[in-house]
Amino acid sequence: MPDPSTPDVLDFQNVCKTYAGQPRPALNDLTLRVPRGSRMGVIGRSGAGKSTLVRLLSGLDTPDAGRLLVRGEPLGPATRAAHQARTGLVFQQFNLLAQRTVLRNVTLPLELRGVPRARRDALAREHLDLVGLGEYAGRYPAQLSGGQKQRVGIARALVTAPDLLLADEATSALDPETSAGILSLLLDLQRERDLTLMIVTHQLEVVRAVTTHVAVLDGGQLVETGETATVLRA
Repeated sequence: MPDPSTPDVLDFQNVCKTYAGQPRPALNDLTLRVPRGSRMGVIGRSGAGKSTLVRLLSGLDTPDAGRLLVRGEPLGPATRAAHQARTGLVFQQFNLLAQRTVLRNVTLPLELRGVPRARRDALAREHLDLVGLGEYAGRYPAQLSGGQKQRVGIARALVTAPDLLLADEATSALDPETSAGILSLLLDLQRERDLTLMIVTHQLEVVRAVTTHVAVLDGGQLVETGETATVLRA
């Protein structure tokens, strides 16, 4: 359960973002809190503002107005690197490097941080075991199914020991049975590691299955937020 005595992991305060040439803001006056230890779903149709929200969270964009607090601190040039280091990203299209083995895909974030090879290999193997792919370390992405690729992506996202895991449409490219397995894995890992999990999706069934809280976006605006059971019952 979220601890009310600690700062929210994410706190959007009247955040606005507009892109040049666009007729309306991608995000307009977004105010949203993501409690520590929660499982937050962000749902909306295409064009609702979900992709912009992900870009802001990953540090690829900055708000035009308002503030984004991360773990109680404003996200800016001085804090962006530290935020990124504690945030794991799971992508819709897996984003694996075809010329690297499964093991080397998982070690990549550790290589970028200068972790010694023996240590990063050990951590990568530990996390591949965690997602049920220990025996696949020497294979290449082309030899994997979609669900296996996503499991590699999850292992890579967790290998740096983040406290926030951001899943961007992580199951929308998968069939229903494989999606259910990935969602079950994310739920287990969130509980085991006391992660804050944010799932950005257009799939209502994903929100129902996994999240404790939900935010509904439409046209760049937040139209409803609260505990999932309450919002979806309304």
